[in-house]
This record gives sequence, structure tokens and C-alpha cells, in this order.
Amino acid sequence: MQTTCLFPHNCTLHDLQEFNNATYRAVNLRNFETADMACRLFRFIARVLFHVRSEATEKSGYHLCMALSWLLAIANRLDLKLKEEIPLHCSVSTSPETTLAELQRIFSDRHRDTALEKASLCVAQKAMGIASALEYFRETHRDDYFVALSKKVAETFEAICVLAGLLGIELHNELLIHFARGCCKCKGTPCSCGFRDDRVV
Repeated sequence: MQTTCLFPHNCTLHDLQEFNNATYRAVNLRNFETADMACRLFRFIARVLFHVRSEATEKSGYHLCMALSWLLAIANRLDLKLKEEIPLHCSVSTSPETTLAELQRIFSDRHRDTALEKASLCVAQKAMGIASALEYFRETHRDDYFVALSKKVAETFEAICVLAGLLGIELHNELLIHFARGCCKCKGTPCSCGFRDDRVV
């Protein structure tokens, strides 16, 4: 039986992760390995890069939200608390009450002179870094590779915020559009569709 779980207004990093966990934890555990989720993260980021290159960014908000959702899923699978990883790896001071909107403004102000093309490539580079660090960690189980993986997750979050700002996208408002009642496809929390039709369009 599905429960109704509205996307939190004025959400914090903790709220974001809790919402993603409540919505997708069961289907992600059942259907996806961490590497599968990293692949889907990069698929949606690549779609945004295509929009930027073709100067047709109307759907970029949706695809950035999907990329962020998969990034949150990776963080949840690895038991990473973004409210702790972001200040640690992105040199930003936050409190438990810092909202996503506030954090996006902080990152956007920090990178206000960054060109759109450079910000796009940065998102891709950081997401590829997640895949590389994940591969190394899975092969070795070394703590330093896990720290590197944690850092890439945090930096990818920052890069998504920066790119969204340059595209004029308020991530919190965009997330409300697509996840207001749970899963963006089946509208349930927990998700019941399992993303079996997860096509990037």
C-alpha cells in the first residue's frame, strides 16, 4: 500500500536524502547496483550536456532533477550524509537548517563568473569521478578510495547546483514540479513502478 509523501518545502540536505530514501530505497535495493545508479546519473547529465550544446535547454530542469535524484540514491546506498559531506569536501559552512535553495545560491555566487560550457563539463567530470572512485573502491575496499568517492559525490552535488543556476533553474522549485507526491513517474511513496521504463527522453 502506498503512502502519500509530499516533497518537503524549504527542504534541507537531510530532508532531500530522507525523501529519496523513503521513495526509492526498496526499488533501488531490488533493482540496481551502485554502478547501475552511477550509470543512470551520468545518462541524465549527458542529456543536459546535449541540451547545452544544442542551445535547447527547455527540458534541462527535469534532467538535472533526475540526475540529482540518482546522486541522492548513490549517497543513500553508500550511507553518506550529504549534510556532513558537503561542508567537508566543498569548503562551505552550513547548518542543519540550511535549505537547498540557500545552498544553491551559495554555490552559484561562488561560481558566478564560470561559463556555461565550463560548468557543463565540470558536472560531467565530477560524475565520471564517481564512477572511477567507485570502481577502485569495489576492487580494493580501501578507505582512501571511499573518501575519494565521498568527495566526488559532494562535488557533483555542487556542480549540479552551479549548472542549474547558470541555466536559470531553481532546483527546489523544479523538484517540486516533478516529485511533489513521490516518484516522478508513478507518483507514489514508496515507488511502485521500479523505474522499469527508465528512458532518457
